Parts: sequence; structure tokens; C-alpha cells
Amino acid sequence: MSAEQVIKVIGKIEKRFEDIKSYALSSQDEVNKLEDLWIECEKNMLYSNHYLLVDISLRIVNKEGLRIYCLKDMELERFLFHCNAFLKVANVLSPGYTRARALVLFFLSQALMIKARKLLSKYNNTSGEKIGIFKHCTVLNNNILCKNCIYRSKRAEAASRVNILANLQITKGSISIFFN
Repeated sequence: MSAEQVIKVIGKIEKRFEDIKSYALSSQDEVNKLEDLWIECEKNMLYSNHYLLVDISLRIVNKEGLRIYCLKDMELERFLFHCNAFLKVANVLSPGYTRARALVLFFLSQALMIKARKLLSKYNNTSGEKIGIFKHCTVLNNNILCKNCIYRSKRAEAASRVNILANLQITKGSISIFFN
């Protein structure tokens, strides 16, 4: 591809992204259009840490984060993918603690907790995968709670404390989940 072709492709994608953001769409419709745009970006050979893909991922996380408890299994996996895609780039570009990273970490930990709850509701035994998911959630929550940073999100801090104390209790090798 020549430089002119690359500039045209990126310009078209940027315009579509801005158009999607400016439309008065429902959250689900906007997320679906953003997902289609993400796939188109991959087909146009944009690298996974291209600024457009990072912006699209962050927009999807912000839209889906407010309705995270209503997501179906496939939507939850897609949400986790976009959280990790954003964090992969954010960890390199801004390794300190920022509000955006704190909120995405919070949403990621909540999504992992929901995934673990769904796994536990399907099975009665405690497999290593489920325990691993809970440990990963606890590490993420501690990452949000324990680091001293002036940009740390107060919402993420308070919600993570409540989540750890109320939703997860590990006693005598078994896991108990309290559903509200």
C-alpha cells in the first residue's frame, strides 16, 4: 500500500468512527457498529495498538461498562477482550496510574467476577479455573485499591472494596458467592 492509500483508509475509518459517536444510537447499536468498525480495521491491516483501535476499544468499554451485569456470555467475552486490548497499550504508553486505566481495571475486575459467578452457577465443584479467575479478580481489585495515585478513581476504589467484601468469601478451600 502506498502512503496515500494508507492516509485515505485511515481517514475513512476516522470519519466512520466520528459518525458513529455523533449518531443518537442506543448503546447496544453503537457497540455493534463499533465492533464492525473494529473488524474492518483489522481487515485493513491496522496493528492492534493503532490509536484508532485503542479509541474504539475504550469507547466500547465505556458504553458496555454501564450495563456489564446485563451482558450475555459472548458480549462479556468481547468486553473482556476490549478491556485487555486497551490495557495492553495503556501499560506501555502510560504505565502510571491514571483515571482511565483505573476505570478499565475496575470494569475488567467486575467482568471477571461476573464470569466467575456464571461459571459457579453452572458447576457445583470448585475447579482450578474458577479459583484462578477469583484470584485474578482479587489481584486486579488490589491493584486498584492499594496503589497510591492522585488520579485513582474514587468510584473504582469504593466499588472494589464493596465487591471484595460482599461478593467473594473464600473459606476452608471452598468458594461462596453471595448474590444480591
